[in-house]
Amino acid sequence: MPTFDDNDPDGWILQAERYFAIYQLINEERIEATILSLDGDALSWFRWASKQQTITIWEDIKDVFLRRFRPIHCGTLYEQWSTLHQTGTTEEDVRRFIKLSAPLEGVTEQVDLGNFVDGLKSPIKIKLRMWELEKLGHTFTLAQQIEEKNRSNQNSGFGILNPRIPAQLGSRTLNNTASSPTTGTWSRFGNSFK
Repeated sequence: MPTFDDNDPDGWILQAERYFAIYQLINEERIEATILSLDGDALSWFRWASKQQTITIWEDIKDVFLRRFRPIHCGTLYEQWSTLHQTGTTEEDVRRFIKLSAPLEGVTEQVDLGNFVDGLKSPIKIKLRMWELEKLGHTFTLAQQIEEKNRSNQNSGFGILNPRIPAQLGSRTLNNTASSPTTGTWSRFGNSFK
């Protein structure tokens, strides 16, 4: 059984429940296995809490642990999930999104997908919305690829307006460059090119 030290209670509960299912533990065995897996602040807190009230059912332990160890300063998991906005890289955002959405129940993939896209930085979000997005995993990959492409373009000078590129790209006259329609030559600063 995984050790719990007060970090990521949702992940620990998921692993604990998988462990219980694999070994087909009954309620009393679940309680004992839980106590053996506690460490640090979680163990100290459980020792104190068990003096306050008798905990004899796994569901009670689960509820008490979530109330005690889930961070509440940012609101409920649903609040944190629905207000998630990208602050770092897309990879970091994907990790945070998955961590917050994994324990949520009753959220469809389309709602998950819409919330993820809406929380991205505008340059990524705008490009993603040009696609017909259906699967969240594929959307994660596309968002990361768009971010990398944007970063690559910025580093090469093509992601932003480059003052070295002439402003009148649509006309035949570019700064001191002129085309001769009859000869097909371009001249720039007195030099002719064919």
